[in-house]
Amino acid sequence: PEVTSVLLQIATLGENPTSGDAFLMFKDPSSENWWINLDLEPSTYEYLYQTDNGLIYDPWGRWNGEHGSRFTIGPEGLTADDYVWQSNDYVRPPLNRLIIYELHTGEFGGGFFGLGGGESGFAELTAVLPHLDSLGINAIEVMPVNDFGNVGASGHSWGYDINSYFALEPSYGTPREFKALVDSAHARGMAIIVDVVFNHMNDTGPLWQMLPDPGPNPYFKS
Repeated sequence: PEVTSVLLQIATLGENPTSGDAFLMFKDPSSENWWINLDLEPSTYEYLYQTDNGLIYDPWGRWNGEHGSRFTIGPEGLTADDYVWQSNDYVRPPLNRLIIYELHTGEFGGGFFGLGGGESGFAELTAVLPHLDSLGINAIEVMPVNDFGNVGASGHSWGYDINSYFALEPSYGTPREFKALVDSAHARGMAIIVDVVFNHMNDTGPLWQMLPDPGPNPYFKS
């Protein structure tokens, strides 16, 4: 909202989008949406939006990388949704029967069980599901796994300084690894509950960066 032009800067994985091609996007006259059609070769790409207020990640991007929002194109098109779920007969436990174990994805699998040299992500957490299953729980609540902003002096964050509501924290792994975690938990009859922060965001997030003024910004109201 409130911008006069948007450029898409895009490059293949490994290159910085700011050094790649820039394409002028088009505004839908009936909404605040900007769009563009590109003919891209199968590959993984990272991209940024250049707005009146500078470069931002895609606020609705589902995968963030080192230099920008990320997506992959395969022979059949976008591969974001090509994960093949195995636990299709999973039944969610009744709310009054939940036995919940809350944990921090970035520390639990590595710190407690020595996997990954003290660090942990979705893959390491999947590896310790047998232990959690043996405790008799039927739900795992993960502290925020959305892409977060600042970390403390230790280099860690509890995840409550959200950058993006649609993208996962890159240091934890890929969307496919998160889906595999959920799928594996469901195979054991365990629910995955995600702790989400709705009442605040980090000021490094694109929803704020694209319009850093609480007056006209429709996403930040007190």
